[in-house]
Amino acid sequence: MVEVIIDSHEQPTRRPTGWERQKPFYSGKKKARTLKTQATVSLDGRVQAVSESVPGSTSDLALLERSGVVERLGPGEAVGADKAYVGAEARFPGTTFYVPVKKPPGGERTPEETRYNRTLASVRIVVEHFFARLSRFGALAQVWRHRRADHSGVFRVAAWLADRQIAAAAARVQCA
Repeated sequence: MVEVIIDSHEQPTRRPTGWERQKPFYSGKKKARTLKTQATVSLDGRVQAVSESVPGSTSDLALLERSGVVERLGPGEAVGADKAYVGAEARFPGTTFYVPVKKPPGGERTPEETRYNRTLASVRIVVEHFFARLSRFGALAQVWRHRRADHSGVFRVAAWLADRQIAAAAARVQCA
């Protein structure tokens, strides 16, 4: 049973001066210089952990190792993730990762694999909604133009505020 969903968010940042300073921030996926932050969210949308912001070239698996989130999971707890976390079970033996099944080269997915991917996507949507809620904060919706060292703190405050909004909405539903 999936206990938490992990995903990372990239935010464009200003280009540092000099090629050597630019290289670590270049994200090949976004084709831009970015800052990457990873969030761990429970199935009800509540924030469990937020990592430090790192340069955009850092892989999601490396960020997962650095964050220490997997070590804090209880025995038998499973993690839902996207394709960026393929191979995580090899790095974290004893932890179950549910990741989408990629289409084989020159082939097609089986109907079971397609159903599995759709079911996983319906679970993973919680973390995507969390990131959408964060994008309502102007500082996280635009190019980050402030000190890169301040990004982690601003992201954590926005995550805390989003978590409070989710908790308040859940409390209103229980009262009704």
